[in-house]
Amino acid sequence: MLARVANYLFWLGRYVERTEHTARYLKVQYFSSLDDPLKNNKNKNLQSVLEMVGIPYMKDSLSEDYVLDNVALNMENTNSIISTMYCTMSNANNARDALSLELYEVISKFYYYVENYSADYLKSSGLYDFTQSIIENTAIIRNFIDSTLLHDEAWASIRLGIHLERAVQVGRIVKAIENQILQVNPSDQSYNLYIDYYKDVLLRSLEAEVMYNKFYQGNTTEGSIYEFTILNDLFPRSIYYNIRKSVDICDTLFTSAVKDDPLKFRINKMADEFKYTLYSDFKDNHMNFLKNTIFKLEFITYTLEKDHLSL
Repeated sequence: MLARVANYLFWLGRYVERTEHTARYLKVQYFSSLDDPLKNNKNKNLQSVLEMVGIPYMKDSLSEDYVLDNVALNMENTNSIISTMYCTMSNANNARDALSLELYEVISKFYYYVENYSADYLKSSGLYDFTQSIIENTAIIRNFIDSTLLHDEAWASIRLGIHLERAVQVGRIVKAIENQILQVNPSDQSYNLYIDYYKDVLLRSLEAEVMYNKFYQGNTTEGSIYEFTILNDLFPRSIYYNIRKSVDICDTLFTSAVKDDPLKFRINKMADEFKYTLYSDFKDNHMNFLKNTIFKLEFITYTLEKDHLSL
């Protein structure tokens, strides 16, 4: 397969995954503010959405409309949902011959749904409907990727994009929640209430509540939520799980790569590091660990594009 086609497919997978995580985080943070234990956290939740997505803002001029405009339907913002869906559609067009008719049609239908969504309705009463539709349709797209494509190089290129992007997005979500936790004063009498609230928001942001409770069966510790979302090798939304899947796909895609291939070296090294990482290794500095993890993942993506997907 041509490198430029693999590049289009890789980024199709990344943008689908980015769209979903943005929508889900917006939905959970916005509506969880209604359950805020002290009923005064809405602005902090909106700030967290902007920080996770990577949209600049001024605290003094922050408003709900600004967040919804820029995160959802502002085409001028490259990180908005409509922009990432536009990029998904563009990559699907560029790699049209590698896709099934059914997959291409479901992407097209979804893109035009987002493109034609009313910004006024979104801000007045449509946020839940909009974000839930994003979550459901990205799941449908992933299902068509797995069920209608040959599981060959094209499929593997898309799945590699999905897994690497999911690892990055989970890292960004955990980092954004951790930043909210760090803003709570430990001497505040409601400190423990806030910690439980933010951890619940994190689990809902990753659709992890039920599996988290099933895995630990009530035997949780201070670091359980970080172990589950970062280090667990069975949960499909953990960072380590997706790094491990990325290793498997790279081994399949790049069998003819030279022995000291920088991509395979870096991604295998990262997987090995995570395999033997314990929560105690980063319990005193979650933020640095998350920042370094995201940086390493983005550098792996840079290496992949430079050495294997360059146009």
